[in-house]
Amino acid sequence: NLINGGKNGSPEVVRKLVANQTTGLFTFHQQPPDSGEPFLPATITGIAEGLLLAPGINTGKDYLLHMKPQLERSPIPTVVESDFSKRTIGGHVFDRMDVVMVTLPDILKQRHYATIHGREAVVFIVSYKTDEELAVLDKVLDSIKLDW
Repeated sequence: NLINGGKNGSPEVVRKLVANQTTGLFTFHQQPPDSGEPFLPATITGIAEGLLLAPGINTGKDYLLHMKPQLERSPIPTVVESDFSKRTIGGHVFDRMDVVMVTLPDILKQRHYATIHGREAVVFIVSYKTDEELAVLDKVLDSIKLDW
């Protein structure tokens, strides 16, 4: 009813509801944010997003497919790979979608991992520029413990 303009369904109410559905879990920086590294240092960002307004999302892949058009509309030239894979993190299977952003002079690569826990998507976004950075961030993902 919120989506189709029912009671209290104004665009402002919907925006606030969506904003209240996303929670930042953590951000891991390979190097301290104030290290002077150009652009973005290698990071992992964890979020949980409520799926109240997304009734068709039942798997991590569903969530990533929902996010794909939003990423492709970015003002930064972005390529979203069409192949999906899986990875176990903290004992749970996550779906993976790869993204490449051209941020001249650099190319920023991302791996978006998503799984569904209850009615929330749990998402880890790994951002890196080099294979060496990815190797360090992969070890961090390997160390994550999920107690559900």
